[in-house]
Amino acid sequence: MIAIHTQARETLLDLLRRAAIAGPGLNNLRHEVSDSERISLAAEFRTLGEEPPSYLLQPTQWIDRQAKLFEAGDYPDKHLSVTDSDIARLVQNFDLPIPVLIEHSDSPLELGFVTELRQQGKELYGTITLTQQADSLMIKSGASSLSMGLESDLSRIREVSVVRNPRVPSAQIFHLSPVFSAQFTDFDYAAACDVDK
Repeated sequence: MIAIHTQARETLLDLLRRAAIAGPGLNNLRHEVSDSERISLAAEFRTLGEEPPSYLLQPTQWIDRQAKLFEAGDYPDKHLSVTDSDIARLVQNFDLPIPVLIEHSDSPLELGFVTELRQQGKELYGTITLTQQADSLMIKSGASSLSMGLESDLSRIREVSVVRNPRVPSAQIFHLSPVFSAQFTDFDYAAACDVDK
């Protein structure tokens, strides 16, 4: 019985990984799939008695953003001390996309996923893959600060949230602000605004 349960779990994990690669991505892998391939993947979930990820139910455009997620240190208000080794273990245990939430709360709004993790010294960085709509909303709102929800044993990241007040002030999505270009070499302000000179 345990072998059957383990085999079913591995089958589901394999399907979740394949779906991630066909959706937001996983460890810098993302493959465009046809509508029929997407529908077929969703059917495999239903065959296992599982609901397919919503991104398999309709075509989704994804935007990748780099982010600082966390850093090792002492967090006395949480009775928590995180070491460089803990950060390394979070990276090592990463095997499926991690949902991006708003203020650590479940919501019908689906923003995206953390699709890749990497350690740089005592800091944890990653790729945040957002839906095109979520990316636009975040740009318009200026929201970029992040906070992580961790398992109590520090073995895994449960979720990453867009927050107003991050625990780690430098934890944020990078390059979220719009880029402006000022190439107005022959621009006549007075003529454009119909202003008398």
